[in-house]
Amino acid sequence: MENNVFEILKETFENPKIWNYYSGKNFKNFPLVSEQESKNFINEFIKLSGKSESEFNNLIQELGDRTVHVVSAFFIGHYIYQNTNLKSKIDREITKIKKDLNINSEVNFSFMWFLTCLFHDIGYKLEEQQPPKYENFEQLLNENSGAMPEICGIPKFYNTIYKNYFNFRLKEHCKNDHGITIAHIMYHKLCNIRKVAEKNPKEHQINLNWEKDLEKIFAFCSWNVLAHNIWFAEKGKTCDVRKYKVFEMEILIFDEKYKINPNEFPFFFLFCLVDTIEPYKKVLDLEMLKKIDLEFFEDKIIITDNFSCNCGKAILKQAKDLNKWLTYTNNETENKIMISLNQKPI
Repeated sequence: MENNVFEILKETFENPKIWNYYSGKNFKNFPLVSEQESKNFINEFIKLSGKSESEFNNLIQELGDRTVHVVSAFFIGHYIYQNTNLKSKIDREITKIKKDLNINSEVNFSFMWFLTCLFHDIGYKLEEQQPPKYENFEQLLNENSGAMPEICGIPKFYNTIYKNYFNFRLKEHCKNDHGITIAHIMYHKLCNIRKVAEKNPKEHQINLNWEKDLEKIFAFCSWNVLAHNIWFAEKGKTCDVRKYKVFEMEILIFDEKYKINPNEFPFFFLFCLVDTIEPYKKVLDLEMLKKIDLEFFEDKIIITDNFSCNCGKAILKQAKDLNKWLTYTNNETENKIMISLNQKPI
């Protein structure tokens, strides 16, 4: 199955039954046509969920053209989920999570993808803020209701290094990492919204579920957001390796062994994959997405650059570089990259 990215986005948007968890709203305008339409889409979707909050709204308004990347990733993720073997793996993962955590709420991929994908970059402006909003990790905790709950949905090693990574970004780049920062804000605000809604049902959408079990899903999605911007270091880059060792993050030094197993953590694997290969953030032009083809198989994706100029080189490079941390990739031809969905040559 092959199509260009523009048509994939359009086709997915026009099939709301696979992505619109809240069926009461009919989204008429294709949200990727502009930054403002993308903002409207994110705001409307969050509003439908009953999770609209002033700080979220303000952060979305400040996102700029990053909002188009977020919405594009949202739809591309749904398309990959529907058209590869990641669907069966993710469905099994969600079933297992609900069983292990004793979750009785009716949750599915659509709900969890909405929370994870549409929220994941809303802390982007916080990362660019100078001086950084949070002077240290303790301040982040103190101003956002404390620590995250027990880790879930991502490999356990992240629990041992994310605080160090926050401090690393602060010292080396003078930035608050947007993934770690917004994950803490997101989790605690979503839990607070749920508690308020449960206590005052008449003031909130009565047809929505606000039971406490949802906090476990909020945790799953927030941990995915927390980890998505934590970068691995290449073994051959001596300077990066030295810094990672200083901050006791040796596990993030890539040693030819992929650490995000698509069989154990398929949701997070998909999230990392989509956030990396989403092409709009490289070209910033919707029409140019017609020049990028995606071909889907059960266990691989092939990306083809059909540009007559060098516009697509950066898109192919970000796909190719997945082999340095997430999964096996291969140059099929000069303008074509194969991405394995099982971390093995195909």
